[in-house]
Amino acid sequence: MNQAVSIMILLVPILIGLFTYKDLPEQMVIHFGPGGEPDGFQSKGTFFLTYILISIVIFAIVAYTRKIDPKKQNYEKFEKAYGIIRLLTVLILSAAFSHLLAYNLGMRAIGADVFANLIIGVLWLVIGNYLPQVRSNYFIGIKTPWTLASEEVWRKTHRMSGPLWVIAGLFAILSAFLPAMRDASWPLLVVIGLSVGVPVIYSYMAYRRLEGTKG
Repeated sequence: MNQAVSIMILLVPILIGLFTYKDLPEQMVIHFGPGGEPDGFQSKGTFFLTYILISIVIFAIVAYTRKIDPKKQNYEKFEKAYGIIRLLTVLILSAAFSHLLAYNLGMRAIGADVFANLIIGVLWLVIGNYLPQVRSNYFIGIKTPWTLASEEVWRKTHRMSGPLWVIAGLFAILSAFLPAMRDASWPLLVVIGLSVGVPVIYSYMAYRRLEGTKG
């Protein structure tokens, strides 16, 4: 992905803020509790400073991880997946802050709880779709001592994890439209937790099996 595209996407909330700054409340809602109720606030100056700092960090990560990764030669093997995951990262950051701006301007067609579930769902769904293509590296994917120690364990773990993440993503998107599941929040936390925890356990077991065959 061209770095200029990343910068343009990350600039969207800043441009919105420049045109609407005088209309924003001095204390902006930045966090929501159960049911999408506001429970965290921040001055609008601090809000934009926070976004700028986070954007700089995220831009540095998506722009330079490949260059500093000891396994950078592997990125050529999953060029498309890498580009899409980078694009998704900056899009979600920009969308999250843009949604906060819209909320504080009184545009609340999509509730914060619905938006959060949708964002999580899209993130898991897209990454899950491309996880099987990701090759061994230190920044993207299921990075455990066992996947990093063995190309075969890495491949097996990501091939298993991809569908699991897709299912978790679909669950998150579905729960966004089901108030009972959305308000409870714990079902989504359990599903997301399993999508992260199961691959870790699987990678350990796969590594043990591989070592057993060598013995």
